[in-house]
Amino acid sequence: MAKTSKKQLPGIAFEKGEHLVLVIKRTKLIPLGFWAGAFICSIVLIAASILINGGSSFIFNLDPTSRSFFLMIILVVLGTIWIATLISTHVYSGNCLYVTNKRLIQNSVTSLFSSSTNVIDLVAVEDVSFKQSGIFEHMFSVGTLRMSTIGSETTYTFENVDTPTDELEIITHLVHVEKGEAPAEACVVNGAANTASTVINSSAPTTVVATQPVTFASTNDSVPPVIEVIAPNTPSAEGVDTSSTTFNPPAN
Repeated sequence: MAKTSKKQLPGIAFEKGEHLVLVIKRTKLIPLGFWAGAFICSIVLIAASILINGGSSFIFNLDPTSRSFFLMIILVVLGTIWIATLISTHVYSGNCLYVTNKRLIQNSVTSLFSSSTNVIDLVAVEDVSFKQSGIFEHMFSVGTLRMSTIGSETTYTFENVDTPTDELEIITHLVHVEKGEAPAEACVVNGAANTASTVINSSAPTTVVATQPVTFASTNDSVPPVIEVIAPNTPSAEGVDTSSTTFNPPAN
């Protein structure tokens, strides 16, 4: 788990016992809008270049020099649009919120040469909420994740996130666990308890060995049998040997 976490977050030094729980990314609707706009603009520019280069003189009455000039402008604009689309997609996708069992690590990228990392200890988190505003956010279930800290009253925001219902529950649970207000993993605790119960109440068959002949005579002179019960090798309580138990029945 630690190696996987370091690969996903190469620039972050993990603490002892810290591991990555989940990664929250921005919605993919915004990059789709970037690419859709680039495609539409490309179609319009290509259509214009075809009309300028091979259209009739009635529509574009231009000399060869002017046509070459306009075609060059169209090519430059087309290249600029696609370069801007690639850069915008890269910058947009670089914004992530990493959640570990101890911290919230927000990686904010605003341009190719501008980025920042905010590290928030879960102990310092006071409130985690999700806010939506506007028709677009309500229509596509997109909003802003807000994380408020104790003391300095600083609020960290992570915008354009798909409705993080499960993510909010996970972060809230981790905050309570780090503050000692909730068990670390209820399923693990219950599993450990069930395992312990199974070991103590082992239902494995036992072997009964009579070390002396058993007599069924009714006289009192008969020697009472000594019956040894040998149990399988199972973990026992500290200082107690459960490998065998000898019972000496009272003489009649």
